[in-house]
Amino acid sequence: IRLPGVGPSLAKRIVAERLRNGPFGGAPCLDARVRGVGEGFFRRAGPHLAYSAGRCAEGPGTGGNSPSGGRTASAGCTGAVELNRATKADLECLPGIGGARAESILAWRGRHGGFREAGELRQVPGVPERVAEALLERVTVSLAP
Repeated sequence: IRLPGVGPSLAKRIVAERLRNGPFGGAPCLDARVRGVGEGFFRRAGPHLAYSAGRCAEGPGTGGNSPSGGRTASAGCTGAVELNRATKADLECLPGIGGARAESILAWRGRHGGFREAGELRQVPGVPERVAEALLERVTVSLAP
């Protein structure tokens, strides 16, 4: 609770999730597994965080927006994600991209006939500028299928 923006309730959720499912492997894991963690949290507390797991572990989450009440923490993408061919699941392995943002990316791609360059992620509604910038090195764009 000494972290900026973390009150007693959020602190309890973070500790309970860590005890139930093990350490967090990075910001995407924390975001996926704990309800109430998001962009604002990372803006305030992010510089003070350290993660003890080597990478995100597969397993049930407790936070997020899925009908079951949680998202599965992702182990991360194994390589670059091709924006014009990616499925929702492919996009969800990217840091900062959950189900809703993946759907927004797919909808934008459908409306515009695909991506011409990775920088167009900045135009996708619901994808913050900082997330789009962070993804530029993790995505590729080829001709639309």
